[in-house]
Parts: sequence; structure tokens; C-alpha cells
Amino acid sequence: MESLTAMQDNPLELDPARPVTLDGVDYMIEGRQGSNLALFNTLTGQTLTMTYSAVMRRIGLSDIPLDHVVDIRTADARLGPLQKWWKNFLTRQVEEVAYGKPHDELTYRPEYDPASTTQDQRLDRKAAELTPLQMRGTSRSNLKKLVGKLKKQKSTGLVDGRSIRIRDPFAKIDARLYRMMAQRVAAAKDDSTATTEQLIADVSGDWIGQYPDEADRLPSPSTLRRKFDLLTDGRYTKESANNRRTNEGAPKRYMEGRPAFAPGEEVQVDSTTLDVEVLGDDGEPFRPILTTFICKGTHSILAIMVTKSVKGVDLAYLLAKALSIPDLRPGPDLPYNLNELRRLPWAEAHIEADLEGKDTGRPIIMIRRIVTDLGPDYQSNAFLAACHQFCIDVTNAAPGTGTDKAIVERSHRTIKDLFCRYLPGFTGGNPDNRGKNIDHISIHTLAYVLDLWVRHVWQNLETSALRNPEHPGRRYSPNTMYEALTYRTGCLYAPISPDTYISLLPVEDHKIGRMGFQMSHRRYDTPALNPYRGKPSGNALLGDLWEVHYDPNNPAMVWVRIPDLECFPDAGAYIECPWVNAEAFDAPFSRAIREAAENLAQLGYQITSRERHALSRRIVKGAYAAAEKEDRDAEKREAAEKLAAEQGMARPNPKQVVEPEVPSSVSPGVEDTNGYDLFDPDAMVDAMDARQYDTPDTDSAGTSSESEVSGSEMTAVVSPDPDNHADD
Repeated sequence: MESLTAMQDNPLELDPARPVTLDGVDYMIEGRQGSNLALFNTLTGQTLTMTYSAVMRRIGLSDIPLDHVVDIRTADARLGPLQKWWKNFLTRQVEEVAYGKPHDELTYRPEYDPASTTQDQRLDRKAAELTPLQMRGTSRSNLKKLVGKLKKQKSTGLVDGRSIRIRDPFAKIDARLYRMMAQRVAAAKDDSTATTEQLIADVSGDWIGQYPDEADRLPSPSTLRRKFDLLTDGRYTKESANNRRTNEGAPKRYMEGRPAFAPGEEVQVDSTTLDVEVLGDDGEPFRPILTTFICKGTHSILAIMVTKSVKGVDLAYLLAKALSIPDLRPGPDLPYNLNELRRLPWAEAHIEADLEGKDTGRPIIMIRRIVTDLGPDYQSNAFLAACHQFCIDVTNAAPGTGTDKAIVERSHRTIKDLFCRYLPGFTGGNPDNRGKNIDHISIHTLAYVLDLWVRHVWQNLETSALRNPEHPGRRYSPNTMYEALTYRTGCLYAPISPDTYISLLPVEDHKIGRMGFQMSHRRYDTPALNPYRGKPSGNALLGDLWEVHYDPNNPAMVWVRIPDLECFPDAGAYIECPWVNAEAFDAPFSRAIREAAENLAQLGYQITSRERHALSRRIVKGAYAAAEKEDRDAEKREAAEKLAAEQGMARPNPKQVVEPEVPSSVSPGVEDTNGYDLFDPDAMVDAMDARQYDTPDTDSAGTSSESEVSGSEMTAVVSPDPDNHADD
């Protein structure tokens, strides 16, 4: 009788009849009491008592090869539902041929009972049983092969070897070609993004150029495509050039993490250009730059700003925002109407209180260390001096390694995905996604809305980076993590004063005139500036101009710094100067008027500053040329009139004369002349000259002399004969 399973020794069972070797000496196991074993030394005859765990460590743990188990698990993981059913079905059939019944059955079928049948008989019956199914792999020869594998390799023998085969994907190509391909992929780091066809063409050309006699060893394009797909996987060779450079610049070594165990222990800062177009103070659209301070331990955004450019003084201003409480910052809040945000009537009595309540829940964190890149703005003296003043360490990230500031880099991506795409000026992220009609909001409106979004969305948003180690599926928000870490580490520090906050704001130098001063086409003035109008500041370094501090994201107020001189009544203080024209936003229909004016301006109904000089030149030059032409024409007309006056007669253009039916009706007493001819002034002058010298007296007919002919008579219709004159 054949057994279902072959008898074999259990590798996990110790045989008491066999000695165990400890330090080269054989011991027999005499007995066990609890966790202790009694060992008999076969050389000395002494008995040694040791704990069970100590004996197992000294004799060596069971090293059992489980390759077949791994192969089965790997093969099963790659099978689909139908393939798994077919594998289980075929395994049961093979087991019935080999052992008479499947391993999960209790009884034998009579025709497969090993006690009464042989394996060949069971093979014949099983092949005949499966033939009507017309399924692949059920022939007698294949079943016999599977039975042999099952008895020799157990269940591993039934696994398709092709599914678990391990082989080098580049084993079948020339090693020289592999090096060429690897070099080509590595060299693409700083190049423009290439396609797979370009890489194949470059490598093929390199191979033929170096080995012209071995062109037949070059694989097919499809094979090269598969190999390049393997080489470029995860290296962004055929994708974004920015991601490719960042990936290639990261150190190729093991990098330990830098966990942050307290709020503010590490703060990462970085800047990026947003996919949004906004209007600046000059009314021109541009894409603003977003700069963010984010805490690594809590993922809280401590400060954020949007500007047209980033300088060291802007980063100092951002540091001031991070170290101050919003409610205690100097200056008025940016009014809603200034931002052109629509507010419903029912919200007037509630929304302000609700927002103030939310604002008090914003985390206030003391910064201990800042991680920045090597940009010139982050290495400026203004920013580094401010950090040194507040005892903040500055750590520079490795060049070209965005992973050193991974949290702030990822936060910018989240802001673009969750915030920017819902703004009117969203540009789509790339030219392919950009729309034709893009509305614009002001940069101050963007800063205000972004601040609201950070307070109400970001700080309460569950993030995948903040997880419970015990329950990794549970995620936390920045506010939740801040509160939890604060209870453990504490967070007590004094926020900066209003004067310190103002001193960290960006600065411009201006002259205080009788109407104040202008910044970004806005006028600022206050009665407190009366003692300083038209006077020098005394600061020779600034050219006797006055130092004006301003908030880049809030133009409602600026501050004039008064030098610490005895001649100034406000020496060493900051004078608040409000925006003079800010009340214009509260005028009736102000928003509708501004929107209408902006729409008309965009239609091109006005002359821009860029076109004014060219258009003025064309108008002036054209008008001057027209005036000169008119003067020349007038001079010609005057000369013609003068010449005509000197000749004593007018010279009209010849006209066609219509002959009347009765000639006497035109000139009574004149006989019919058988037709009229056109008046010829030149012939008339010649005739008059001839008569003047030949017959000065009147003729016998009693006609008048030439001197008595009037100008009106000369323009009448006369005969071409000089002797035929009409009577007076």
C-alpha cells in the first residue's frame, strides 16, 4: 500500500536517543523539568543542568530550507481567480492519481484505491475521465509528469517554473551595449527630455560607430525599448526635467531620518511660482511667488506670503509673521471690500466674530532651526541677521537635493492642487491645460484668501505624513499634532512687540512732501507728518530720505521711521500712515464702476503708457506735415491769383457753349453768324494787340475801340474774326 505522505524526520523534533553536541562534547538528554534540561556528559559521566533556551542557542537553531514554500506563495500571488481555480482542480486530480485521493478527502474512490489499483491504472482512468473536458494539460503524458514531480518535490513540483524563474534581464545583450545604454541614460540628467526612440537611435549610432563590423549583434528596436524602460524606471529620463535633476542630485546612499519631537524644532522654508495669474499694483498680470514657513513636527504653516519677487527683506518680514500673534500685529486688517470679496447681508453680524474665533486657534510656535536652500535671498544679510537676533540656527540643504526640504516641497504641491485650481486666475499648470479666458484678481486679494485657506483648511486637514505609529491607518491634522506635542514639550515664549515686527518689514526710501508720499501709485499721509514735510531725515546713507516700512500683502498702512535725533519730536518712533484713498472703496457703486472701467480698458479703449510716445509722435508729425502741405497749396493759389491779376484778365477753364435757337435773343441786332465757337483768350489777346497798332480809331460801322471793351464783354461769346465785334 502506498502512503499518502512519505515518512520523514521532523526537523523541529529532538530525538532523545541521539546525542546533542555542545562545544564539541556529546551529551545525552536524560530528562526535562520545567524549562531545564538534564544533560549527561558521555566522556566524564557527569550530569549538567541547563535551561532549554541556553541549550537551543548552543546547539544551533533549526535551519530548514523553505524555498519551495516561497515559490508556492510567489506563484499563487500572481494567479488570477480563474487560474487559481484551475490550479486547485488540477492539483486534486494529480494527488488522486499519486496517492489515491486528494489530501483533503477522507475516503478513496473504488477505482482509485491504492490497495486494488496501480498507478498506471489510475493514470489511464484519470486521462479518460478528463478527456471530455478538452482542457489543456490533462493528457496522460502530462499527468504522469506531474505525478512524478509531486512525489519528488511535493507541492512545489506542481508550480509552473516559468512563473517563478529568476533571471538577469540584461543577460542576453552584449555587456558593451549595456554600458553604452547606462552611460546614455546617466548623461541625460542635464539634457532636455528625450523620447525612447531618440535614446534607441543614439545608442544604435554609437554602437555602429564603434563596432561597425558587429552591427548584426545589435538587438531589435523592441528589445532596446524594453531594456531602456528597465534602465529609466524611476529616473524620470523620459519625463519632467526638473524631477529628473532632483532625483539624480539626491545622494545615492542610506539617509537617516531627522525626526522632530517638538514644535519649531525644525522649520523648512522654500519658494515656488504659483500656477495663477494676478494683477499687480500697476495693473499688469504676472505669476506670483509663494514662500512658506512650515514646521516639520506638526506640518503647521507658520507664515506664508505671495510676492512678485523674493528678497532677503521679504524673508525677514515672513519671519516676523511667524514670530508674532496675528491679533497683536500693528496696522488695520485688510478690509473685505478692498479685496472685492462678495459678502451676503446676513453674514455681516456673524462672520467677523467667527473668523476671529478661528484665528485664535492658529498655532504659535517658537522657531529653533530653519532649513533653507542656497538661494541668494536665503543667504542675504538681512535674513541671516534676523535669524541670529532671535537665536535661530540656519541649516543649508545639500545643493540640488529637494529631499532635504521634502515637507515644504510637498506642501507647495498640495497648495497648487487644493487651492490654486479654484482661483479665477488658474493657468492649468502647463500650456496644454491653459484656458483662453482667464480672470484676474489682485495680489492682495490672493494673499488674503490664501491666509483664510491656511487657517481653516490646511491646519485642519488630515495628512498622510502625520500617522499613529500604533495604528498607521489613522491620520492627523497639523492642529491635532501641534496640540499633542505642546502638551508634552510645552510652548511658552514671548511674541515680538509691534515695533520689532515693523522693523522686520521691507523698507523703501521716500521724501515727505506737502501731500505725503506715494508708494506703488498710492498716496499715504497723516497729520503726524506735519513736522517733517519737506525736511531731510538726516540720514546721509539714504540721501536724507525717510525710511518707510510696508507690509507686502497689506497696502492699507505703512510706517515712517523717525531717526533718533533730538530735533525730531517723535525721535525713534514709527508713525502710522494710512492709505489716503482707501475710503474710495466704500463709495456707492465703487465696485461696479471699477469693474466697468477695467472691462473697457481690457478692450483697448485707452492709450497705454507704452504706446503714448509713439502715438503722440505720429499725431504731431502727421498734423505738422498736413499743415505744411496746406501752406504750400495756399502759396500756389496766391501765386496763381497774382499772376492773373498782373495779366489783367481771368483765365477760366474752357466750357462747352450751347447754341440758342434764336441768336438775336442773346445779342439783339447781331446777325446770324452760322454757329458759335469757343472763346480763345490767347487769340483774343493777339487780336487786341494787332488792332492797337494797326487801326486805333473806330471803324465805319461805329463800333467801340479796344480800350472800351469791358471785362464782362470779353468773357461773352464772340466771333473769332477780330473785325466782327458786337455793338455796345
